[in-house]
Amino acid sequence: MKKVMAFTIALLVCACAFRSGGNTEIYAEEKISEEKVETVTEETGDSDTTQKDDTSEKTDDTVTEETEEIDENNWHQCLHEAADAELTTDGKTFTMVINNPGGEANGGADKWDVQFRCRGISIEEGHSYKLTYQISSSQDGYYYTKIGNLDAKTVGAANSGEVWHNQFGVSTIESYVEGLIKRNKGINYAEGWTMQRITKGDTISVTSTFDGIATIPEAEWVFFLGGEGPATPGGCFKEGTVLMFTNLTLVDLTTGEEIISYGKFVDSELKGDLDGNGVVELTDLTMLSLYLVGDTQLDNAQISNADLTGDGLVNLADLPCLKEMIMAGSK
Repeated sequence: MKKVMAFTIALLVCACAFRSGGNTEIYAEEKISEEKVETVTEETGDSDTTQKDDTSEKTDDTVTEETEEIDENNWHQCLHEAADAELTTDGKTFTMVINNPGGEANGGADKWDVQFRCRGISIEEGHSYKLTYQISSSQDGYYYTKIGNLDAKTVGAANSGEVWHNQFGVSTIESYVEGLIKRNKGINYAEGWTMQRITKGDTISVTSTFDGIATIPEAEWVFFLGGEGPATPGGCFKEGTVLMFTNLTLVDLTTGEEIISYGKFVDSELKGDLDGNGVVELTDLTMLSLYLVGDTQLDNAQISNADLTGDGLVNLADLPCLKEMIMAGSK
C-alpha cells in the first residue's frame, strides 16, 4: 500500500510537468525478487562456550562454532539454540524478520542467539579504518555490533579481541526519528561496552573511524540481535521485529582497500539527486515519495539533497521543488 501511495504521489506531482509540455521520460523499475540468504545454525552447550580472559570487562558473548561450509565473504545470519529468523536481500538491503529471538526464556542463551555477520576480513595493527552502516527497526530494541576475532580472546590492546565496537572509535550517529535527524557527532567511544538503542520506526545511520589496535587475521563484523540472558538484561528485540541493513562498508584508510561494500550509498552534492547518478530526474522524485510514506530510507547525503526548501526537514514541501527542478532540466 505504501508503494502505491508513493507512486500515486509521484504521478500527481509530475502531472503538471507533462501538461506543461515537458518531455521527461518515465522509467519503470523492475522489482528484484528477494533472495533467501544462507543461515548457519549452531548448537550450543556447556562444552561450546568460550571463556573470556580474566582481564575482560565484558560478559562472554561468543560461542565456539561448528565447522560448516559457508561463504565467509558474504553477510549471513547465524542462529543459536531455539532462535529463529529469516534473512532476505534484494541486492541493496538485507531484511531480517526475527521469529524467535532466543534467550533463556526461549530455550536459548543470550543476545548472540541471533547474529547478522560478515566473515573473512582482516585487521592490521597500526592501520586506520572507516566503516558505515544503516539499520532500521520496526520495534523498540537494542543491538550490539563489533569487529573482532572469532574466539573473543584478548589480543594485545584488543580487549576480548574486539578492535571496534559500537562504543569505540570516533563516530557520527544520526537517528531519523519521525522524520527528524538527531545527530551525535564526534564522540570518542574509547571505553564502554553498552548496546545501541533504536526506537520503533527509526533508522540509525553510522559513520565511524577507528585505529587497528591489534592484528586480527581472521575477523568478523557481527551484530548481536537476540534474546535476554545474563549478559543482556531485557534482550535486544522481541518476536516479530523486522530489521533492515544497508550501506555496510569497511575501508582500510591506510591502503585505500575497500574491504566490505554492500548497498553502498553514492555520495552526491547535487541538490535533488537522491540516487547519486548525477542527474535530477523522475527516479529521484519516486525515491523522495517512497521516503515520505516510510517505504525507503535515505542516507545523510540524500537527506541533505532532498531538503530543497532549506528548512532542515524533508517533508511534502520538498516535492513541488523537486518537480520544478525536473521540469527545468527537461526543457
